[in-house]
Amino acid sequence: MILTAAALLGALLLAGWVGGLLLPPAAAGGRSPGESFVAALLLGMFAATAFVGALLLAGLTLHQAMGALLTATAGGTIVSGPRRQAWRREWRRGWVRPSWRWYEGLLIASLAEKIIFALRHFAHSPIYFSDAIDLWSGRGRAIFGGANWSLDPTSPAFLGLLDKKDYPLGIPIWRAMNAWFHQGWNDVIARFDGVIFLLLLVGAVWLAARRLTGSRPLAAAAAYLTVSFPLAAWHEVAGFADLGVAAFVAAAAGALLRREHFLAGLLAAGACWIKNDPLYLFVPALGLALAVMEGYPPLSWKAGLAALGRFGLGLLPIVPWVIYKKVHHLTYHLGAGVSWHEGALSLFGDAVLWGTTHGPWWFCALLAVAGGAGAMGREREGRALLALFAAGFGLILFLFTATAAYPFLENGQTVHRVMVQFSGVGALTLVYALALLAAPRREEAAANPPPPTHESTPPREQEA
Repeated sequence: MILTAAALLGALLLAGWVGGLLLPPAAAGGRSPGESFVAALLLGMFAATAFVGALLLAGLTLHQAMGALLTATAGGTIVSGPRRQAWRREWRRGWVRPSWRWYEGLLIASLAEKIIFALRHFAHSPIYFSDAIDLWSGRGRAIFGGANWSLDPTSPAFLGLLDKKDYPLGIPIWRAMNAWFHQGWNDVIARFDGVIFLLLLVGAVWLAARRLTGSRPLAAAAAYLTVSFPLAAWHEVAGFADLGVAAFVAAAAGALLRREHFLAGLLAAGACWIKNDPLYLFVPALGLALAVMEGYPPLSWKAGLAALGRFGLGLLPIVPWVIYKKVHHLTYHLGAGVSWHEGALSLFGDAVLWGTTHGPWWFCALLAVAGGAGAMGREREGRALLALFAAGFGLILFLFTATAAYPFLENGQTVHRVMVQFSGVGALTLVYALALLAAPRREEAAANPPPPTHESTPPREQEA
């Protein structure tokens, strides 16, 4: 167990260091140490696995690829000495000793309970879902062991012994890297990234809500909504990849709202390196939100195009993988054509809005957004978040009701996984809408204080 913990820590430290070396400078609005930490760790996980993946697809072994990664990281550390010193000074200036409030303590206790649940689950059960075994851990173990893995497109073991060969390699390579540090494979390595991604998701939502609302209680509320999402704890231990997508998408949304367009593109590319879904669901939604935020009057369309260009540059690291799949005819599981399916809306409502799986979570989110849409439309960040939520939810609805992906709604599984991916954006939008709805009432109360009572009048005024 000690060796496993050391291996997991070693992989995280390496990813965080790589992300710190690659993290772009902050925009004019600045970036808090917490925001830098979350972005650097996610960016490092993406960059490290993409680097190793490129070398694996070029024919190198995992051992050779890891050696090259460590060498490149050491070289980057030497070259970036002045930049690291500037980053360290920025961190010290932005760091404030936290003074925890009671509600934040409750949130941390809730997080701790979910981690304890995950560790208990690890200790008492193996990985057992077919997708978790085949798509993610199975391929990770094949990469680590060098068996049932081939780069020959005619081989049954091409990219692993499975039918869905178009699935990205981010999670399998990350688990193989953990196993390389451990020099062995076990069920903790096969699933522990779910715990990491849940913590990063909660952190990304907490920090984004804190920046948007300026309120620590509302930020804690957004984080609590995220961690209490009905399927969050289950996905934390199941071995799936959807919490990874959720963390990257939430962090990308936070970067976009900070006007860090290039970083938002990098994190969106990281989400596409985890699963296929973000490429046709959340990347378009993030692009629309960015265009609305930067190009909406009184701003110019040129500013919107420039921002989209920076966002597009951030997406470039995922392009080689898309080209590789195109060359080898590895298609997405989106389905061909548009065809309406009778009863699909009712089935979607039963699955997402008022079914037992999600409870009232998404229904409340839609209700809050509908009520706060007017207030959100009057603010730049509000417009962007509203566009992101509406486009993301709308594309999910369209995908499962009007395309050949309808069977994935009928199976009662895939639609829930996609909603997990969108949960961070949902929690952030819900809390921000409620914050804007409550703001006029607070302003009205402050502008019209209640008249002083006789008992509260100072004694001298009473005598006069």
